[in-house]
Amino acid sequence: RARAWGQGPPETVIAQRRQHSIQARAAAKAALVHQAIDERRVTLEGADGDTLHGVVAGIQSETALVLVPALGGTSDMAELCGIARRAAADGIASIRYDQRGTGQSSGSASLMEPDGEVRDCGVVVRWARAQLGASRVYVVGVSFGAAVAAAAAGRFDEVDGMVCISYPCDYLWFLTLPHAAGRWRGYASVPKPKLFVWGTRDQYAAKHAALKWYGTLAPPKDVVLFEGLDPKRGHVFHTVSLVAALSERVVAWVLKMA
Repeated sequence: RARAWGQGPPETVIAQRRQHSIQARAAAKAALVHQAIDERRVTLEGADGDTLHGVVAGIQSETALVLVPALGGTSDMAELCGIARRAAADGIASIRYDQRGTGQSSGSASLMEPDGEVRDCGVVVRWARAQLGASRVYVVGVSFGAAVAAAAAGRFDEVDGMVCISYPCDYLWFLTLPHAAGRWRGYASVPKPKLFVWGTRDQYAAKHAALKWYGTLAPPKDVVLFEGLDPKRGHVFHTVSLVAALSERVVAWVLKMA
């Protein structure tokens, strides 16, 4: 809006910031994806018969994580890889997967009413309980994946708690049907352990509004705010150090809850 009125930074500065963000995020992903950890690839049948491709990190454990990527993201997201690696080091198994219609998973995304993605998440949670020997499963989502994770926690008894990273509370009108945004926010109020993580300058979750909404949610709950997320939208953990700090906070919280 400021640029439209000639008040924003020059296009050259915007382009430089964008390129820096892209390069930094690529470096963070490369540093994490290529770390040697015990992983294996698996395939699951999704809620509507689609093939979901996933990556399991770690061995069987009483507590397991289901890691849900952002819109258009896949199981190789830097944030998910970092959390999986840190969790495995602390004896927590995880499965991260490509959502329907992304990466190696078949089917198509169901934007405007992403009920299918939520039901897929429920399938993966049940798989984690059966195949990873977990008696407790926490869903961890990033951005759109955070909305899916919260909905899964609100709808399925098999989910013990949620971690919502960069939950786009100001953007649900776009990700779901506008009249359904309130219902989607309501899922997060289920009385299960919940951790919300935001950047202080998130374009999709204005700080004061996000914290005000968080205040209405049922306990138990915790919130963590990070400075210095990507310069374009303040929404992405785009450096190795940020991903490492995020992973440490998330896994420490899960261990405390477990």
